[in-house]
Amino acid sequence: MKFTIQLCTYNRAHLLGRVLEACFDQTTPPELYEVVLVNDGSQDDTAAVIERARRIAPCRFTVVDQENAGLARARNAGIAQATGERIAFIDDDVLPTPVFVAEHLRSDARHGDVVVRGAVINTESFDALPVPVWTPKNYSSNWFWTSNVSVRRARLDAAGGRFDESFSEYGWEDIELGLRLRALGTKAVFNKLAVAFHCKPRPKGTNVAGMLRQVRAQARTAVRLEQLDRRHAPAASARGRPAAQRSRPAPGAGGRRGIRRPYALRGEDDRRATARGGRVLRRARQDEARVAEPMKILLSRTDRVGDLLLSTPAIASVRRSFPDAHITLVCSRYNSVAVDRSRDIDALEILPAQVKPAAFGARFRDVDLAIALAPRDVDHRIIAATRAPKRVGYTYATRYAARLILRRMLTDLVISQADPTTAERNPSMAIAHEVEQVLAVAAAAGAGTLVRDLVLPVWDADRAAVAGLPERPIVIQLGKRWTEGGSTTASALILMAELRALGRPLVATFGEDARELGEEVRRAGVADAVLGDLDFHVWAAVFERAACVVTIDTGATHVASAVRAPTVVLFEHRWFRLASQEWSPYRVPNAILRKPPDESDASLRASRAEIVAAVAALLL
Repeated sequence: MKFTIQLCTYNRAHLLGRVLEACFDQTTPPELYEVVLVNDGSQDDTAAVIERARRIAPCRFTVVDQENAGLARARNAGIAQATGERIAFIDDDVLPTPVFVAEHLRSDARHGDVVVRGAVINTESFDALPVPVWTPKNYSSNWFWTSNVSVRRARLDAAGGRFDESFSEYGWEDIELGLRLRALGTKAVFNKLAVAFHCKPRPKGTNVAGMLRQVRAQARTAVRLEQLDRRHAPAASARGRPAAQRSRPAPGAGGRRGIRRPYALRGEDDRRATARGGRVLRRARQDEARVAEPMKILLSRTDRVGDLLLSTPAIASVRRSFPDAHITLVCSRYNSVAVDRSRDIDALEILPAQVKPAAFGARFRDVDLAIALAPRDVDHRIIAATRAPKRVGYTYATRYAARLILRRMLTDLVISQADPTTAERNPSMAIAHEVEQVLAVAAAAGAGTLVRDLVLPVWDADRAAVAGLPERPIVIQLGKRWTEGGSTTASALILMAELRALGRPLVATFGEDARELGEEVRRAGVADAVLGDLDFHVWAAVFERAACVVTIDTGATHVASAVRAPTVVLFEHRWFRLASQEWSPYRVPNAILRKPPDESDASLRASRAEIVAAVAALLL
C-alpha cells in the first residue's frame, strides 16, 4: 500500500460524512491508498455515518472503535492499523480535495524521505467552499501540523513511531512529534497543491466558557511540551554554549513575561500553565478580534451600463457567499445607474476621469479580496493595485499578451472563449453568456452560492411615471443602428406600422443617439407614444410594462431581461454568432434575429417580416 489517510473523530458526525466522502473521492487509484479512521468514543451519530461510509468506500477502509482516550492515543491506534508507506494525518473537520493523495505522493516521488506539508484553507462551512487555491492569508508556521501533513512510515518509526500519550488534553502532540522528526535531521517541503479545507466556524460570543477551557488545556500542554523539548535539543551549540541556554520557548508556550491571571486555577502546575499560556490566550483573543472585523471586498466594472447589469448576478453571488463582508463596487459615472439601487453593495465608488486606474486602486490596500468583473485593462489595473491577497479577473483566450501580463498582476485568472473571429470561423462553437462568464469569475474568487437572476430594482415611483401609457404595449427601442448597416430609416418606419397592425399599442423610446429617428417617428405618427431622454429606471418601468420589447441595442436587451420582458433583438450581421450567444436575452422568452447583409428592398422586406412574425409569436 502506497499511502494511508489517517484521521480520528470525536462527536463530529455532522462533518465526518463529508470528510470521508472527500477521502474516497480521490484521483489516485483506490488500490494505492487506504483510509484509517479511529472513533474515539463518539456519543453522537458517528456510528451511523461510518456504516454509510463502509458501503461507498472504493478503497480499503479500516475503522478502530475505542473508548474516549484523547487524540494522541487515538492517533497511535490509527498508526497501528496503517499499512501505507507514507501516512497523511488530517482531522475530522478537514476536507481533502480530489488531488490530495496524488499531490502528497508527487512530493514524495520528487523529494524523497521528507515531511510533506499540505496547504490548508480555512472556511466557515463545507457548504460554501472557497476556490481551492492557497494564498499566504492561510499561511501557518507549524512545521508538523496534523490538519494536513504526511511522513514516510519508516521515518515515523525512526522517531519513535508514536505520538506522546502524555498529551491527554488539547494541543501540542503534533508539534512534539515534529520536534522529534526535526531532531533526526528530517527536512520538510510545502506543496500548495495538496489542498485541504479546514472548517473553522466563526467564534460565538456565547461560547466564551468553552474557549477558555480550550485555552487552559492548551496552556497546560504547552508546559508539557517545554519539558519534553529539552530532550530534543542538541547537547551543545557550535560555539560550545549549551543550546538550552539560547533556545526560545516553544511556540505558544510563553516566556518569562506572563499576564495577570484572568481566571483562578488550582495548584502549582495550573499557575505555571496560566503564566506560560498567557501568549496563547492573548493570541486567541486577537484572533477572535480579527474574525470580528468584516471581510473587505472590492469589485470593479467601469464599462457600459448593459455590461454592469449583466454583472449583477455575480455581485449578488458575492454578497450571498460573503454575507458579512463589506463590499465596495468601483464603476463609472456613466454606468453607475445600473447599480445605484443595489442592496448587494455597501459602497459605490466612481472612478474619476482624470485619475489613473492604478492610483485609484491603491486607495483600497486594506481589502481582502478584489475582483475585476470586466475583461478590461482599466479594471485589471484597479484590482492589481489593491495588492489584495486574492485578486481575480478574466480575459479572452486570444489575448495572448494580456494573459501573460495578467498572470503577474492577478492571483487568479479565468479564460473566456468569447472571441468574435473564432466564433465566426467555428459556427458550432458554443459561447457562454456574459452572465455565466462573470459568474465564473465570482466562483474563482470563492463565491460558493451563485445567483443567476439579473438585479434591477424598479420602484413604484418609476411605475407611476409611466402609468399613463397604454397597457401591455409593444415597445420598440430606437437606436442609430435602425438607420444603417442592413436597416434604413424608411424601413424602420414601415416596420413600426406593421407592428401596430398586430393590434397592440406601440410605444417608442429613444436616447441621445437616436434623437433624429425619434422625431421622425413622432412626425410619421406610427407610434402611440414616443418617449425620449427618460430617467434610466423610468425607462426600465416602460419595458416592465411591455408585452414585448423590440430592440437593436444590446443595452436595451439586458434591461428588458432584467425586468422579465419578452424580447425580440436584431443583432448586426457581422459578429452575429458571438453576439447572439454572449449578449442574447437572458432567461426570458425571446427571438434572436440577424440583420440582413445589405439594404436591398428584398432584404429589408424579409427582415421586417421576420421581426413581425417573431413579435406575433411572443404575444400569443
